[in-house]
Amino acid sequence: MSLSESSYCFLINCLSNSSRAESFFKERENYLENLFPDSEFIYIQPQDSIKDIAKAKAESFTHIIACGGDGTVNRVANGII
Repeated sequence: MSLSESSYCFLINCLSNSSRAESFFKERENYLENLFPDSEFIYIQPQDSIKDIAKAKAESFTHIIACGGDGTVNRVANGII
């Protein structure tokens, strides 16, 4: 698969990094979109289910990027599996 056929979904846990993750990624969206064409940024709020979102997005993206701590990575991995 070539890079042009890839699609990327960034799952950003807004509570990560003492709730600074959201602003960190929003400031860098344009830069990341240039590096990773066909990207989507999902800002996960406390009431959202990371696992359910990851499961749904895994059906339509070739790459799911978990942005947060080890708990975020664990929930995303469980959603994909």
